[in-house]
Amino acid sequence: MSCVKIELSKSRDIAIPLREANLLMDSGCGNAALLYIYILSHGEELDIQAAAKRLSLSVDDVLSALRTLEERGVIGKTEKPEILDRGNETPEFSETDVAAFIGSDAEFKKLYDFCQSSLGKMLSTVDVKVLLGIYSWLGLSPDVIAVLITSTIRETKEKYGPGRIPTMKAIEKRAKIWASEGVITLGRAEEYLREQERRGSVKARIAEILRISGRALSPTEDRYISDWISRGISDELLAEAYDKTVVSTGKLSWNYMNKILLSWQSKGLTTLAEVRGEGSRGAEVPATGTGDEGAAIRLRELNRKKRLRSENGEV
Repeated sequence: MSCVKIELSKSRDIAIPLREANLLMDSGCGNAALLYIYILSHGEELDIQAAAKRLSLSVDDVLSALRTLEERGVIGKTEKPEILDRGNETPEFSETDVAAFIGSDAEFKKLYDFCQSSLGKMLSTVDVKVLLGIYSWLGLSPDVIAVLITSTIRETKEKYGPGRIPTMKAIEKRAKIWASEGVITLGRAEEYLREQERRGSVKARIAEILRISGRALSPTEDRYISDWISRGISDELLAEAYDKTVVSTGKLSWNYMNKILLSWQSKGLTTLAEVRGEGSRGAEVPATGTGDEGAAIRLRELNRKKRLRSENGEV
């Protein structure tokens, strides 16, 4: 659940002061007026999720109305809603809890039906308990949970084939990541998915540079590539480091290639011309091991350079 502190005028009568009434009418935003009434009746701490349910609005609508109240000067500036740390474990729900939510909470029943339809199967009692934990514990709105379910299904099918669907535990794991990263509104979810799609395209392009095809990246491979992306290493440097790695070790050694890239970055080498210029001055090639193993690798690299010079007619 996310809460924000609201700064109100000293007058706390439920009757709306004339100044605030005029500001609300000038805004032309009915949701802002509703939210202001809610705030006046609930004190200075606004529970975003509770307000959304009480006013029959989406979380996005509440946040938009909150911004309108700030911009019009009806309330003071608020901080970004804080996503409280719920820990890694959702609470245990009984079958009675599940039946009560399905029977009395229209939003949860709608989400329950959507989840079954999207997965193409009836949810087991355990599955429904997981879904209820996401809905009632993590603070994600039903609309955001629906987007999360859809995106998780799509990614699972892309990764494992059209016949595969995610488990509810996999969906719960993704929901916890979204909640921890503040992905609690539709707008933020759309932005997050666009960024994930962009990173996915970049990873696919890097995998092609590394001659990886026909399979998904392993978790360790994904971590290496994600780190290179975050460091802003260009495709041309990745290709150069890959070539040096394969020539020196006879294979794609992730640790060896990573050492090359980190060595270049530590020296401020960001272009292929700079790297090759540094190489012509006798830059060291990182070893993958210590002792004889490291020496053997360095010797292979020196022999390769001598061979290339000989082929080019250099002395």
